[in-house]
Amino acid sequence: MIQDITPKVFKNQFKNHAPRPEDTAFVFNGQDLMISGSTESGISFPKVSDFIRDEEAEFVYLFEISGKNYFLVRGVDHPDIKGFHWDNNKILRCENPKDECFAGETALHLYTWYSNNAFCGHCGKPTFFVEGMRALECPKCKNRIFPHIAPAVIVGVVNPNHDKIVITRFNQRTYRGTALISGFCEIGESAESAIVREVEEEVGLKVKNIRYYGSQPWGFDGCLLFGYFAEVDGSITIRRQKDELAAADWVSRDDIPVTSDPMSLTNEMIMFFKDPKLFENALKLPPPEKKEEVDEKPATIIETKKVEILSENNMLDNKKTALTANPATALKVAEDAADDAVDDESEDILSTDLHKLEKQVQRYKKKHRK
Repeated sequence: MIQDITPKVFKNQFKNHAPRPEDTAFVFNGQDLMISGSTESGISFPKVSDFIRDEEAEFVYLFEISGKNYFLVRGVDHPDIKGFHWDNNKILRCENPKDECFAGETALHLYTWYSNNAFCGHCGKPTFFVEGMRALECPKCKNRIFPHIAPAVIVGVVNPNHDKIVITRFNQRTYRGTALISGFCEIGESAESAIVREVEEEVGLKVKNIRYYGSQPWGFDGCLLFGYFAEVDGSITIRRQKDELAAADWVSRDDIPVTSDPMSLTNEMIMFFKDPKLFENALKLPPPEKKEEVDEKPATIIETKKVEILSENNMLDNKKTALTANPATALKVAEDAADDAVDDESEDILSTDLHKLEKQVQRYKKKHRK
């Protein structure tokens, strides 16, 4: 994934470092950033030395990767630097080296946060940097603002046999490739609760046996992603949320194409599922259910209880016939059968059926008391 830059080490502790000429300097304009053309060694970004003559340039320390410092440049509009051009930040998802791409998307996350909080959300006054920490503060009301990170879940929903997975495509996003079910964690819910809700909202399925896979910082959207796998529970009929998804289908493991995207958690999870041995051994899900999948709605509680009542009724009829010669024994059998047939849940759901059964038992008791 994009954050996997070993042997290099990412350190995000805030430091009051002064910029050096050789340090990397990120410049953003909305969703675009200043970047070099791709070469054999990959992409690169401007240096602090490229802005030495610009008196308006303000350098904000961001982070360090293996001793190399990275800064955000503020106060500079559309600089003209030889060898660099503006490009959309999505280019970082398919370029090299990976550590520079990771640095770029993390810098974008911080740039977006700084830009969105230039003014206090409480009183509207301009905010200022807090000494010694990565935070902004309003000088009037003392409202202190820390970087915004949105937790979100990605879910690989698999069928009972563990050989199919739900693959989706987004409807109104710029990314049009294959995806899994995903969504933000809402107020008051855990990641697991968000999974249950998102799966039911987006594809109309219920899930069980939720298993954690891994996580990923995703600075493109300011998110921290949590990846899970889960088994479908009950009906496998997909009811797609059309305003969210352009497509949602069960895809067989053998039909999943091998992709070389090394950046995203979603792709890594799909490729992980494609390898059956890796998938089963690592997640330790219950053994696949070797049964035919029925693409229909499960029986309702009422239908199930009706079957139980009919079964108990037939049993009672058989016992009446067999025990007619012994009224005392027959009465005891009838009472036991009636008790077994009526439970608390049935009383609320099937009052009509139970009323008929009770009348039948009463008639039977009356007959054999004579």
